Amino acid sequence: MGQFFGWLSDQMTGTDDPLTVLAALMYAARPLTAGELATALGWPRERVAACLDLDRLTPAQRAALRP
Repeated sequence: MGQFFGWLSDQMTGTDDPLTVLAALMYAARPLTAGELATALGWPRERVAACLDLDRLTPAQRAALRP
């Protein structure tokens, strides 16, 4: 029962949202914009933007990911 309520809490608070966005980006055949992700997932753009918060990465990590 504890697992169920944990799952329910995650669904209500959106803590799985970043994982859903990551899965969508991995599944997509090409890079997607935040707007395209929002449309594909059926979410408001703000919900996707919250998952793409670039403050999670250090400046060095961001630099290493640039082409």
